[in-house]
Amino acid sequence: MINSTIYDEMDDFCSEIFDGEGLLKYISAKKDFFINPKETLENLFDGSEIEKDKINTYGDFYYYYLTKYSNCYTYKFNSKGYTKSFVKLIKSNNINPNELNINWKDMEKKEKYYQEGLVDILYAMISYELKKIGYEIFGVNLGYETVVYYIVEEKKFERISNNQKMFKIFDISFLESIYNEIFEITGELGVDRVKIGDFLEKKSDGYYTLFTKDNIVINNINEENENEVKIIL
Repeated sequence: MINSTIYDEMDDFCSEIFDGEGLLKYISAKKDFFINPKETLENLFDGSEIEKDKINTYGDFYYYYLTKYSNCYTYKFNSKGYTKSFVKLIKSNNINPNELNINWKDMEKKEKYYQEGLVDILYAMISYELKKIGYEIFGVNLGYETVVYYIVEEKKFERISNNQKMFKIFDISFLESIYNEIFEITGELGVDRVKIGDFLEKKSDGYYTLFTKDNIVINNINEENENEVKIIL
């Protein structure tokens, strides 16, 4: 049983990510789910990829409703294709991804030979660029093996991050708590198989590449020299 405080928090989140019409539809769907869950699921998710038999609680309903009906990108852990999906999310918020200082084609290529952490690096790059124009990108984990990403104006994000207690918010501060410093290579380092545009994670004994295999440890990098590296995260 979910207590009323949690329901209020869930509704408050929806009030930030839906427009007026979308919020009214959510409230109506919530009411219908409690009255007749089976019929509501048929009406809302019939013909979709969502397996309705997985929706057993209101928490399940809430998660699947958001992923289907809100303007978001649902990243499944260890999946690929996130570069294109982030671009799609950016476009859906009426922002031109080509005006952001990110090499999308290069990031998409890196998905093939980089560890899963590349998605967090790309997120950090997008976050930095969006802040320049007054927007924030953030993710929420609702207890499933996914992160649901949203783009909102800065003021909305401030309200969400200040008021949200139930969801785990994925933002820059969270990533900084789980990663060591991440750098992007900006100049030739004279190291085989490492090129401009690659990423390194700083550890106690050196700077590690983040490939899926055959990683390299580099020493003696000048972090202050942006002709060698620049910090990403």
